[in-house]
Amino acid sequence: MSGEVRIAIVGCGRAAERLHLPALARTPGARLAAVVDPRPERRALVAPAGGECRAFGSLDAMLAAGAADAVVVATPPDAHVESVRAALEAGLPALVEKPLAPTGAEAAALAALAAARNVPLAVGFNRRHWQPAERLRTVLAAMASAPAAARLVFRAEPARWDAVSGPGELLGDLASHQLDLLRFLFRREITAIRARPDGPDGFLLRVRLGHEVRAECRVARGATTEETMWISRSGIVWRLAAGSERIGPAGGSLRRALDAGDRLARRVRRRRSAMRRSYERQLEAFVAVARRLDQPTAGAADGVAVARALDAARASLAAGGAEVVLG
Repeated sequence: MSGEVRIAIVGCGRAAERLHLPALARTPGARLAAVVDPRPERRALVAPAGGECRAFGSLDAMLAAGAADAVVVATPPDAHVESVRAALEAGLPALVEKPLAPTGAEAAALAALAAARNVPLAVGFNRRHWQPAERLRTVLAAMASAPAAARLVFRAEPARWDAVSGPGELLGDLASHQLDLLRFLFRREITAIRARPDGPDGFLLRVRLGHEVRAECRVARGATTEETMWISRSGIVWRLAAGSERIGPAGGSLRRALDAGDRLARRVRRRRSAMRRSYERQLEAFVAVARRLDQPTAGAADGVAVARALDAARASLAAGGAEVVLG
């Protein structure tokens, strides 16, 4: 594919409005060419951002018009399978928000279709493009044989999103990021998981990645937003936190001072946070994928792995917290 890549956004909810559209506006070599949503008010809100952008009430209509070269699927998860399948069958590379599909079996079917059609399929695990996570991954690779532990907390504030279609299922919405980030950081597959309720609107997951890594993941909805993780290996502790550019020191007054200095510098320079930039870097990478110049950073196999881990977590919940081993 040569020239400008025409992107269609399928699903005009808050993720499209607040994450994908701003990222696309900063992505060279691509433009918003079409939006797809059955709700006229959402199409009207999002479409003007694209200038020459065309609005469609259905994905079939957009595909029939040939209005795009690639699609970003930002629908609710229960519509992912239908939307991604239609895009792949039309030969359009797709970047789909996490999770790839509601179940591991459905995710595997999409991966098989992408392989059979030789069409790129990327999954929106944007934390892989979060620069502190990239730096920590490199550090951990240098001591890969040592045992490690991780503790991850992800609490979301639904009111901040004023969700158009209602809040997503908690495990798929939040834990999917944590599970993929563990796989990315440690370069290991999830081998076992157990899950139990944690408070009135949360879950605690205990995750094993091979014999070397043990992790605890907490996800919840609440009145405040927090995304923090602590990683320890060989007596060293690192901390990643949304809003911070750093992986160390893990805490204390020095870390607080460094983070405060970074925030001030960003405001003075009008620079976006590393987490916000991760969406831009993810879209830049997807444009290269659409041009067939690169492979997805998070591809279909990653989407399948996380979907199967989520299946295991749900099975553990149904079994009263028993450990479920992944094959």
